[in-house]
Amino acid sequence: MSNSVHKNNLKTESVALNVKSFKRASRRQSASSKKTTPAKSTSQEKMLGVASRSQSLHTNTLAPDKKQTDEIDSIETTQKRSSKKQRKSTIKKQISKSHSQDGAQSKENTSSAKQKSSRHALRDCMTVHRLRCISFLPDSINSIAFQQVPCTDTDTSSNRSTLAADTKFAVARSSADIEIWNASDNFVLEQVLPGGPKLSVETMAWCQHRFFTAGIHAVITEWDLKTSMIKAQCDSYGGAVWCMRVSNDQSTLAIGCDDGCARLYSLDDNKLELRSSMLKLQGRVLSVAWCPDDTSIAAGDDCGSIRLLSRRGEVTHRMTIQDVSVNEKLHVWGLEFVDTTTLVSTSSDGCVQIWNAKYGTLRCSVQTHSAPVLSLAVDCTSQKIFASGADSSIVCLEPAPGKSGTWTVTGKRREQPRDVRSLAVSPDGNTLLAGGLDTTIALYNASTFSQPRESHRIISSLPQVPTISIASTSPLTRPLILEQSKDSLQLWQLTQAESTADEAPSSQVTEDTQLMLRIQLRSMFHISCSAMSSCGSFIAASALDGVRVFRLEASHGILSAKQVNGAGPLSFARALTFTAESSRLLSLTSTGFLEVFSLSDSTKTAIRPNHTIGIPSTSRMHVTSSSDCQWAATSRSKFIRWYNLDTMQCTGYTAAPATVTAMAFVPQTSNVLVLCANRTVNLYDGEHRRLAYFSQVSGPIVPSAWNAYKGIPLSVSFTPEHPDIALLATHSGLVMLNISPELSESDSGFDQPAKRSKHSGTSQKPCGLSITQYKPLLAAALLDASNMVVIERPWLAIEAKLPSPIQRPKYGVS
Repeated sequence: MSNSVHKNNLKTESVALNVKSFKRASRRQSASSKKTTPAKSTSQEKMLGVASRSQSLHTNTLAPDKKQTDEIDSIETTQKRSSKKQRKSTIKKQISKSHSQDGAQSKENTSSAKQKSSRHALRDCMTVHRLRCISFLPDSINSIAFQQVPCTDTDTSSNRSTLAADTKFAVARSSADIEIWNASDNFVLEQVLPGGPKLSVETMAWCQHRFFTAGIHAVITEWDLKTSMIKAQCDSYGGAVWCMRVSNDQSTLAIGCDDGCARLYSLDDNKLELRSSMLKLQGRVLSVAWCPDDTSIAAGDDCGSIRLLSRRGEVTHRMTIQDVSVNEKLHVWGLEFVDTTTLVSTSSDGCVQIWNAKYGTLRCSVQTHSAPVLSLAVDCTSQKIFASGADSSIVCLEPAPGKSGTWTVTGKRREQPRDVRSLAVSPDGNTLLAGGLDTTIALYNASTFSQPRESHRIISSLPQVPTISIASTSPLTRPLILEQSKDSLQLWQLTQAESTADEAPSSQVTEDTQLMLRIQLRSMFHISCSAMSSCGSFIAASALDGVRVFRLEASHGILSAKQVNGAGPLSFARALTFTAESSRLLSLTSTGFLEVFSLSDSTKTAIRPNHTIGIPSTSRMHVTSSSDCQWAATSRSKFIRWYNLDTMQCTGYTAAPATVTAMAFVPQTSNVLVLCANRTVNLYDGEHRRLAYFSQVSGPIVPSAWNAYKGIPLSVSFTPEHPDIALLATHSGLVMLNISPELSESDSGFDQPAKRSKHSGTSQKPCGLSITQYKPLLAAALLDASNMVVIERPWLAIEAKLPSPIQRPKYGVS
């Protein structure tokens, strides 16, 4: 552990917004009679440099309007300049709530309604602490692999789409972290298999529900996806492993090693055993491919040679790629069989070669790239070949009409500026994935790839699961921010510098962030999750070798951490959280158990789920607890389990409409706000294990700002002073949503939500205050009713630290 101080000084900068929001009507008829949408922002704020900033939001109250609904009416942006050192502006939110009264009402009912309105009124001033102190840098992509489902002769095109209803794919990062994604659920990240500082993942392979990885550390690893832990390991017996493929009958695993041998491993009886070693080639084996009938295997090396081998290891054909120069050795980076007689290869000279596998002759060679071709993929129809290279372009080849055995380029795309190291086509042939040094994942429609102006989608490389925790107070009495990196924890303190007399008025402040403490964990694996208590006195982190809990103490302005004894028995956790009074740690293990660890006496209680449900092998997990510390809720995929912390029992479960991506208890209630991968918001009653009355009436709600957003919600935050306002965060901005927790069957005096659509089943009423000037976001949270923290990570700051792309000549530029 080390102590250091890092300050970012930047004058206050702000943007003014004029917002009318959260208004109520007295009748359901008036709620659906008038709808307005947010106006577009009239100015944009530049977000350059790495600094921490503060902005002030001033809120005025308008006179009640009986016919306006609970929604955002308009957003108007203005910007003002002050002195040369500072720029001052304000964000004005005009919020009013109207209650039309029906007939003569008693004074007692009128006073109770006023008490409810005043209790949920927003403060007159909200300060937004805008931070950019966290220098998150994503890792490049080494490999992408889809989960391959074996197809039989009876499978039709419609049957293939059914098999791909729960399609998974894996993404290997340069840090050895492996991401498991669900392609059929809005491309949601389900889990991360943690890597380590001495580990490497260069290639991956699926065998139905079994998953294998290998790299330069010369070990083949099989993972248990249900527990996110290592299931078995086997030596490669040949040094680093550069490529790996599973046979079409799912019985044999072929690998290419650094010593020039291709080796076969048996996968029968759920085992991994070495079966045979092939004839040694001239150099390293960089690529392997199985023939569709599994009778032979192709292996390419770094000397420009391709050999066709039988299962016994006999060489049937040897094919050599013609060198560009005499002294240059070509690398065969990719091999794929189109059918039993056609083999495709890619090489470092920028060409794609089509071979006759039956006779070992070259049919044609196509110059597709100006740099080495690094990856190759063939769709399920064997009518399209995709190739990518170091020049960042992706090329599609199709058979030339009227010319047998000849292929031609039909499409070329370049959405990523750096090397595209891996390509993968989904089993149904509809989706093409690409990734490389750019750290992002590009999605294409494989069937329409060659069409001009075809759209694509880029999945952000920012953390899909928040790695930052924010506490409104700490032993230093200032807000504390916990940053989780691969092997350490950083604690940042939000401080406020004193403004001088010759500078701006007192309403303008200078924000400083201090790196108060760095905790280096001694572990062979990376940190999987972390949490900080609401009081900022405890932090916890989990890795594959267990959970560690630390107590934070402050002395003379210096923060220190002391490890809590007794946390050793805690199992590997996929999600962590502290209870509201910071007396217990809730740990959701990889096996689905909820472990409750008492911080006072260091005792552990494991609560076993008493309901068996069909949870998939890979699943996303979350855990949260109520403000009264009586209830807890966990999510695994789309299933939510409810726990009573007083009786230490699991009370039941509920199924959400899609995979749960974030959830949190509403303060002072037993209701849980759940965000799903299909971008819907649902409110559940945890005590009765059902939808709350709010969601029963309105159905799943989709905030207006998420209609055009293809990503997933990341986090939800509340403040005890204003429990009916939820702050929803995505990478592209924030949404403030009025969930009205007082809305119940017995309280008909409040507005009824909009009716759900007959077709989509979601509320069609525009809802939510959209705040889009803060992005890209790493985290956001409400500190209290008057303070909010947003942490940004601009893409330009990330791109400045990535490797430079290959320079291409531009027309008209010398």
